[in-house]
Amino acid sequence: MGATSVALVVLCVGGCAVGCVIAMCFAPRQRLSLSDAGACGLLHWRRGDAVMLVVRTLVAVWAVAVLVPLWLEAGAFHMTFFTIWSFTLLAAYFLSAAGASAAHLRHKLRARRPLSSRGAAEGDWVTQSSTVPAAAALAAGETRGSAWARFNQLLLTTVAASALMLDVVLWGLLLPTDPDKLKSAELNFDSYNMHGLNIVAVTVELALNAIPLRIYDLPTAVLWPVAFSAFTLLRVAADSSIRRCLVENVGEICKTSRDGLHMVWPYFFMDTSKPFAAAWYAGMALLFVGAYSCLFAIWRATKRPVLERAAAATARVVNDGSCP
Repeated sequence: MGATSVALVVLCVGGCAVGCVIAMCFAPRQRLSLSDAGACGLLHWRRGDAVMLVVRTLVAVWAVAVLVPLWLEAGAFHMTFFTIWSFTLLAAYFLSAAGASAAHLRHKLRARRPLSSRGAAEGDWVTQSSTVPAAAALAAGETRGSAWARFNQLLLTTVAASALMLDVVLWGLLLPTDPDKLKSAELNFDSYNMHGLNIVAVTVELALNAIPLRIYDLPTAVLWPVAFSAFTLLRVAADSSIRRCLVENVGEICKTSRDGLHMVWPYFFMDTSKPFAAAWYAGMALLFVGAYSCLFAIWRATKRPVLERAAAATARVVNDGSCP
């Protein structure tokens, strides 16, 4: 039964990976600009872009500060948890997003410099009458950041879905089933940061930014938990001391010990020696899809109209120089 369970899990993970790659090939492309990744998505907030930079920088510093002690303590052990994978991705996103905000602000400041610095008459500033060339220069400069913006878009969609999924799994599944009466694995400082404040940071980011979410990016995001599943299976298979745990539970050898830093299965539902392991893997994939779909539906209902009005206002500025 153990070998059959492992085979079903491998088919589930492999099939999901192949399906995601195929779906990615048929997804329509989207061209973004640096302003999509770096600008504030709230209309009529003059200091919104600067606030975005400050918020993203603070979140990035906080995330790194949470991760560094774990890496220094036992980095190899902690990196076997999907929580650490996803929180590391969250830190990477906010570092990249803060960089995009800084680059966007730099382009805006350059567009507002005196025209004399670009070859015009001395003292001639960019005013409302010269909005069109200023907007065109800004757009031309920020188009070069389209790949960066697309990278941030994919990071954000993956981080957001992972954060929601992780919080649901920890508080709704792992905490109730933990036999430890103290629940020390779930109720601790690091857990509160990575399974509580993480969704707060993502929510604030989604509320403030101008990055559009796409349902077409779902297959790309799903590859993240699929990659973690494949990594876990390969890690167990590559270690001769715990390889037997793939097909049978041989007692203490197959038990994960946080105190002894002995890792086999990071989560009980990933144990492939159990008969319904494939169902657990498929269920977690569906939960991730559900988390992504939920966030996309909320974004579509709340943020999409705002961003569409912003895009229309920008188009009017570039086309005829009118005020948005």
